[in-house]
Amino acid sequence: MEFTEDWTTNKLDLWLPVLAEMRDEPTDILEAGTFEGRSAIALLDYMPKSRITCIDHFKDADVEGRFDRNMAAYGDRVTKRKGSAVVIMEQLRRKHASYDLIYLDCAKERTGAFIVSALGWHMLKVGGIIIWDDLNWQKTRNPARRAEPGSKLFIKTFWRSMKVLHHPVSNPRWSGQLIARKVSDDWPDYELPDM
Repeated sequence: MEFTEDWTTNKLDLWLPVLAEMRDEPTDILEAGTFEGRSAIALLDYMPKSRITCIDHFKDADVEGRFDRNMAAYGDRVTKRKGSAVVIMEQLRRKHASYDLIYLDCAKERTGAFIVSALGWHMLKVGGIIIWDDLNWQKTRNPARRAEPGSKLFIKTFWRSMKVLHHPVSNPRWSGQLIARKVSDDWPDYELPDM
C-alpha cells in the first residue's frame, strides 16, 4: 500500500465497535472524500462482504494513482467515481442508490457540507449509519469556510430521525466526528413563522 497521510488509524477505535454489527453482513458503503483510499481499505478489510463507492475530485494525478494502486486488490468491491461529491451524489440519488453506511469527509465548507449531508441522508437506509467528519477542522476559519456549521445545521434539523451513536462532545479524542443511526425517513414537521 502507498500512503502519504494517515487520517484514519486514530479513528478506528471509535468506528469499529459502532460498525461491529455490520462486520459479517453484505454492506453497501458510500465514501465521499476518499483521497488515497486508507479509510476505504480499513472498511473493506473490517467488513469482508462489503462493497464501497468512493468519490473524490482526484485533482492530483499522483493521489489518484496511489488510490488506484491501493484499491487494485479489492477488484469489483470498489467503485471509483471521479468528480464533485455533490454532482455524483445527486446522480446516485436519481438512480435510487441506497447505502448501509455513509462516510462524509469531502465538503470542507458550510454550504457543501449541508448539501452532501442532505444527499447522503436521502440515500442512507433506515437502520444505516452515517459518519460526519471535520466537525473541528480549521476552527479559526470563517464559519462559511468550514464544514462544521453546515453539518451541524443538517443534524439539528433531522435529529429526531436519528440516534446519535457518538457525539463530538462525549470524547475530545474524536471531537471531529459525529456518528448516527438513521431511525426513520420522517422529515421534520416545522411550521413557517408568522410573517
